[in-house]
Amino acid sequence: MTSAYDPHKIQQETAQYLMKSETIKHGENKKYILAMFPYPSGQFHMGHARCYTIADVLAKYYRANNYHVFSPMGWDAFGLPAENAAIKHKKHPKEWTDGNIEQMREQFDMMGLHFHWNHELRTCDPDYYKWQQWLFIQMYKKGIAYRKKSTVNWDPIDQTVLANEQVIDGKGWRSGAVVERKEIDQWFLKITEYADELLDGCDTLDKWPEQVVAMQHNWIGKSQGVEITFQVKNSDQYCKVYTTRADTLLGTQALVLAPTHPICKKQAENNEKLSKELERLSTSGVSEAEIEQQEKKGVPIGLEAICPISKRSIPIWAGNYVLMDYGHGAVIMVPAHCERDFAFAKTYNLSVQPVIDNGKNHDYDQSAMIEKGTLFNSMHLDGLSSNDAIQTIAKELAEMQLGKSVSQYRLRDWGLSRQRYWGCPIPIIHCKNCGLVPEKEENLPVVLPTDIEFDHTKGILAEADDFINTTCPKCSQPAKRETDTFDTFFDSSWYYVRFLDPNNTNSLVSKEQSNMLPVDIYIGGIEHAILHLLYARFISRFMHDLGITPNQEPFKELLTQGMVLKDGHKMSKSKGNIVTPSELYKKYGADALRLFIIFAAPPQQNLEWSDAGLEGMHRFLKRVVHYFDSLRKPTSGQSQDKWCEAQQILSKIQHDYEIRQLNTTVAGCMKLFNILNSADTRDKTICEIEKIFLLSLFPLAPHTSSYCWKENTSITKQAWPTVDEEALTMNEIQVIVQINGKKRGQVLVKNEACQEDVMSAVKSNDALQSYLTSEPKRIIYIPNRLINILI
Repeated sequence: MTSAYDPHKIQQETAQYLMKSETIKHGENKKYILAMFPYPSGQFHMGHARCYTIADVLAKYYRANNYHVFSPMGWDAFGLPAENAAIKHKKHPKEWTDGNIEQMREQFDMMGLHFHWNHELRTCDPDYYKWQQWLFIQMYKKGIAYRKKSTVNWDPIDQTVLANEQVIDGKGWRSGAVVERKEIDQWFLKITEYADELLDGCDTLDKWPEQVVAMQHNWIGKSQGVEITFQVKNSDQYCKVYTTRADTLLGTQALVLAPTHPICKKQAENNEKLSKELERLSTSGVSEAEIEQQEKKGVPIGLEAICPISKRSIPIWAGNYVLMDYGHGAVIMVPAHCERDFAFAKTYNLSVQPVIDNGKNHDYDQSAMIEKGTLFNSMHLDGLSSNDAIQTIAKELAEMQLGKSVSQYRLRDWGLSRQRYWGCPIPIIHCKNCGLVPEKEENLPVVLPTDIEFDHTKGILAEADDFINTTCPKCSQPAKRETDTFDTFFDSSWYYVRFLDPNNTNSLVSKEQSNMLPVDIYIGGIEHAILHLLYARFISRFMHDLGITPNQEPFKELLTQGMVLKDGHKMSKSKGNIVTPSELYKKYGADALRLFIIFAAPPQQNLEWSDAGLEGMHRFLKRVVHYFDSLRKPTSGQSQDKWCEAQQILSKIQHDYEIRQLNTTVAGCMKLFNILNSADTRDKTICEIEKIFLLSLFPLAPHTSSYCWKENTSITKQAWPTVDEEALTMNEIQVIVQINGKKRGQVLVKNEACQEDVMSAVKSNDALQSYLTSEPKRIIYIPNRLINILI
C-alpha cells in the first residue's frame, strides 16, 4: 500500500536527524570544503541556492568516502548596505543584520544544507574582528600597513571611498552619485611587496580555472621597462616616467602628468585659471576602464622638461588619462606610436614625429604605428632595433644617473580605509606627541560603539566622542582614535582560517586546527576572481610568514559556479525575472530543487532556469518514493548483466563527482533507477542496486534517500559503495583491429562501445599507433567484433 507523495512530510521526518548526524567529523583524510560566505541581505536567492547546494553535495559525497570533512558557514556581516538600511529605517545596523541572518539561516535549513554551524562566525562580532585588528597591528609593525595621502574615488552621497571597480560609468555603484576625485589620508596594505610571490604562485594553481589564473596574472601585471628622469627646465624639479617603449623616447612630443601631480599643484598655487583646469581634469575620470574609453583631455601647465637623451625641451601638460597612483603619475606622449597619444595630439594639434620604421608605408595622418621595428629620427640610435635601442637607452640613462631598467606592476597597494560606521575599527591612535600608535594588543578588540543615532549619513563614527577620546598607549596623554573603518574585503580575506577555531580566545587559530589548511575546495562566483581572491592570497602569505598557517596559498581547488539565468538574463528585480528558492520550495520541496540546480548545467556554466525541468525532477522523486514504498519481497537468484551495467554507471557517477561534473551524477542516478524500474523480479542483485542507487542519490537528494533507505542503520552511516572492478572487466570485450584490411592487433573496450570509443582505444595503444601514419580516409566498424581503418 502506498501513500501520496509529500516531499515536505518526507523532509520533516528526516531533516533533524540528517542535520545532527551529517556534520560529525570522521575519517582519516581531511577535506575542507568552503563556499564563499554570504552578505546577510535576508534574501536567499537562486545564486545562493546554487553555490551552497554544490558545496553541500560535495561535502556529503566526501563524508561517505570516509573523509574528515569540514564545511562551515558564516556571515560577511559588515558593510555599507546595512548602514544605509539602518539610516533609512532608523534601526541599528546590528539589529538589521541579525534579523537578516536569522531569516537566511532558516532558508539554509529549508534547502537541507548541512554546514558546521557550531563554527559559525559573523565578521561584525568583536570576537572575530579582534583578531583582524591584531593582524593589522602585526602588519603595521612590519611596515606592511601604512598611511599616506591619496587621491581616491569619493562618493559624495555615501560619504565614502570607492574602489575603481565600484565606480560604474563615473557613478557610485550604490548611490548613483557622480564620483569625485578627492585627496585624503588613507590606510594602505603593501600588497605590492608580495607582487612577485603572488605572480609566481599563479603557476601552482593547477586546480583553478585557467580564466581566473589569467585574470590574477593580468591584475598583477608585471612588465619590463625603463624608468626615465626628466629635469624640469630652469628648475631643480625632476619628474620620473616609466615606459615599456623607451625606443620611442625621441618621438616624445610632451610629458603628460596627472592633474594631482606635485609639479602641477605647485605650478597652480598662484594660477587660479590653471587650478580650475586641473580640478576639471581631476573629475573627468575615475576608473581605469572609464579612463581608457573617455575623450583624452589636457592642459599645458607652462613648464618644459628636458629629454635626457636628446636634451630637447618638451612641453609639460596635465592630462585626464593619467592617474597619480599608477606609475609615477606621468607618461611620455608619443603620438606616432601610441593610439591614445595620437588621439590626444589630434585634439590639441600637437606634432606627430615617427621614430620607428616597421618596413611598411604607414600613414601617420590617420593613425599611430604601434609595432616595434628599426629606429630613425633618433640621432645616434638610428638603425638599432627596438629591443636593442631599449637596452642602449637604459644603459646610457644609468650612466647619467637619469634612469634604469626596472620591473613594474599594474598592481597597486590596497587602500583599506572606509569612511563609514558599520565596519571593523582600525586599531590606531593619533597622539600629538607620539604620532600614529597602535592600540595595545591586550586592549583588543577596539569595539565599535553601539549607542549611535542613525538619522543622517555624515560623520557617524567621527561624532562618537566616547569612542574617539582615549589615551596614548605610549605616553598616556589624551589622544584620538582613528575613525576610519576597514574595507570589508579585509574581513573576508582571512575568514577561512578563523572558521577552524572561532572560539579561540588566545590566538587567531591553534596549530592543531590550522592543519586543516589549505581549503581543499573553494566555491563561489567568478565575480570574485580578482580582488577577493588576490587579497586572500596576499593575507595568506603574510599569515604564513608569521607562522600562523602552514601554506602560502589559501585555496587548493577553486570552483567558480555560473550564474542562474532566466530567459537568457541574470535574475534581477529590475528585469522582473526573479524566482526565489522559498516559493519553489513550498511547491516542490528541497530535494527536487536541489536536483534541478545540479542537473540543469555543469557547475562552472550558467544555468538557464526551466520550470519544466524542476517539474521533471519532482516527478522523478515521486517515482522513486513510490518504488520504495511498494517494494516487492526479495527473490533468489542474481542478474549478472544488470549488476555489470550498474557497476559501469556507479564507476561513472564516482568519476563525475571527482571531476565536479555534477550534472551527470544526476543522470547516472536516473540510469540506476531505470535498472530497478525495468527489473522483472527483485532478486539479490536488484536489492544491492537499490542500495547503490540511494547512496549515489543521497548527496543530491538527502531527504528522499534517507526516507527510502530501509536498512536498520542510517544512510548517513553508510560508506560510499565500492565499485566491483571484476564486474567492470566482465563487461568488456576484445575488438579486432585491422589497418587496410590486415589484422594488426586488438583493443579492450566496453560492451556495445561506439566507434569513437574504439578509435580512442586504438590511438591509445602504443603497438597500433605506428600503423596510423595518416588520418583515416574511411572507418568500417562492426560493433563488438571488428574495426577496419583505411588510410
